[in-house]
Amino acid sequence: TTLDADTGTLDIDANVTAADALTFSSSDTLTVAGGFAINAEHAITFTDALTVDGDGGNTLTIASDDADVNFNGIIDEGGANDNISLSVTADSGKVDFNDIVGGTRPLDTVTVAAEDVEFNNNVTAAISLVLTDSDNVVVTTTDPMSLTATAGNIMFGDNTNLDGAGIDDDGAAKIADELRTNATVTWMDLANSRIGDGGAAKLLDAVRANATLTGMCLNGNPMSDEAKQA
Repeated sequence: TTLDADTGTLDIDANVTAADALTFSSSDTLTVAGGFAINAEHAITFTDALTVDGDGGNTLTIASDDADVNFNGIIDEGGANDNISLSVTADSGKVDFNDIVGGTRPLDTVTVAAEDVEFNNNVTAAISLVLTDSDNVVVTTTDPMSLTATAGNIMFGDNTNLDGAGIDDDGAAKIADELRTNATVTWMDLANSRIGDGGAAKLLDAVRANATLTGMCLNGNPMSDEAKQA
């Protein structure tokens, strides 16, 4: 099923359910209101920039039963004070963010539950970024990028692959803060970034304080030999 406004505006203010795949497309404006749910048995794709708006405190819920959810454009909140959250589920598939999330007007909380989550650009949430129910979190871009939870936390699931994400010492410190109390992460890959001795030291302290984390990869970071041996 394809909903295509072509040269006009696609504005969705209701629940949408499909027994097959769903594609939303608009060359002008694609807007979905918070407080509603989009559900499909198969893949869900937003081919263009997505704006989420509506009354404050609501959540837009998007869920695919057995396939992927793809966001090919920028995602932003409609108004500066809309206070809308986004929840995306693909239990047996992948949630793919191919562009900036929250670059202009961040959503309150972004929650993703999927077999795999892929980030290809910066992601900013006004409160929290919740990935605890996602099996694998992967950054596929080779360019430096950031995951930001402005007033809350970034919560990771079992396996987090941030290889090549361009994380620096400040980013490593934020990840270390999360890891100290995280009881779900068992493995984290932070290879090929920009983590120096300071960031590595904070991560090492967090690993020692974490009872569930069994390993972390820091290969390819600009650390001294002393830091690597620690």
